[in-house]
Amino acid sequence: MGRIHRYGQKEDVLVFNLVAKNTREGKVLGKLLEKLDIIRSQIGDDRVYDVISDVFEEVSLDDITHSTLDGQYTHYNHVIDTRLTNEAIKQKIREQKASLACSKIDYKDARHLKETSDEKRLQPIYIRMFFEKAFRSLGGEFQQIRKSIFKITKIPDVIFNTLRDDYNMRADVRDILFCFHKSDESIADERLMLVCGNHESEYSTTSPAKLIDLQPPVKFAKTINPPDAVSVDDVQMWSFSHITKPHFEETADRA
Repeated sequence: MGRIHRYGQKEDVLVFNLVAKNTREGKVLGKLLEKLDIIRSQIGDDRVYDVISDVFEEVSLDDITHSTLDGQYTHYNHVIDTRLTNEAIKQKIREQKASLACSKIDYKDARHLKETSDEKRLQPIYIRMFFEKAFRSLGGEFQQIRKSIFKITKIPDVIFNTLRDDYNMRADVRDILFCFHKSDESIADERLMLVCGNHESEYSTTSPAKLIDLQPPVKFAKTINPPDAVSVDDVQMWSFSHITKPHFEETADRA
């Protein structure tokens, strides 16, 4: 159910729970549903199904299991027989309305939960310590160019050869900036773009992943007519007007 009824689901989702009627589970569930239908018709409120979990909040899973599977009379059966009443359901509905109208937030517990979560997750400082030790042990070097932002100055031969031989990547990654914490905003607005042109001298952007496809094959299947060389100034002017300036304006609007 959780995989089909989630945020983004645009279609109605109907979930059916099937229970055999001639079983212990079916008899107990049948009695429960029968009482709920009677109460719903008497009080005229469908929210009887919204508060059912509150009615059974003191019932343990063992009680439900022993009742439905072993046929034992447990606290689960006792609640169905004695506490599942019109007044009890009305009271739970009133309590639910009150809690939705005015809820209290315990910021102390929220802070404790955040601190506990921070302690258990892998901190960026440990990721940085591991990267520094591993990268430098392979012969690599990197430097900090500004606060929290780093740049590779020397790529270890073993990494360079692996990228080239196993992944066919020959791009120079030394110009790539990186950080160790996702909250660092210093590089949030830096994007990698690949600008390409056609025979009509029209430019457009495409995925940087296309760099991987730029390695020429041993033999072309058909004759290739490469476009004429273009001026670097033309590319820079087009990139500024179509990429840098619009991106700058977009960033300024968000600030």
